[in-house]
Amino acid sequence: MLCTRPDVSYALSITSRYQANLGESHWIAVKCILKYLRRTKDAFLRSSKQSTVTDSTTESEYIAASEAAKEACWIKKFVIELGIVPSIEGPVELLSDNTRTIAQAKEPRAHHKSKHVPRKYHLIRDMLNKGDIKVCKVATEANLADPFTKPLSQAKLDEHATNIGLTQMSQWC
Repeated sequence: MLCTRPDVSYALSITSRYQANLGESHWIAVKCILKYLRRTKDAFLRSSKQSTVTDSTTESEYIAASEAAKEACWIKKFVIELGIVPSIEGPVELLSDNTRTIAQAKEPRAHHKSKHVPRKYHLIRDMLNKGDIKVCKVATEANLADPFTKPLSQAKLDEHATNIGLTQMSQWC
């Protein structure tokens, strides 16, 4: 398990480019990041690393989608068996912003571009065909992964941080 602060990863990646030749504007940006960290010092996110090395973001997202689909279907079945929810209608909705990943998941046959992807990750295709999951496109403005890859306004960053489960550490201790 890893506890980290992905909400500042993009800002840090940009400011770190100027370490050797730091200007006034860069120093102001670093101070803003430090103030934000001080204000949110009790927040963290738990995650684990993907164990497979991939050649592209599409492949990486395809593997992540396959793993997420397996986990979501297991949780759905588990919750139903416990009787917590008498019945959950319809397939599990899996969201992705990568059009090529969605197309690859919906492709019924092996494709020359995905021939090197380990076979176990193609389980997502079977789950789609059986109706256990539904893969949908998510709009950029609703994509909760954006804080990891793009600059966002403070309001949008705070909204995404809350929605991805960034919580106060005191809630866990």
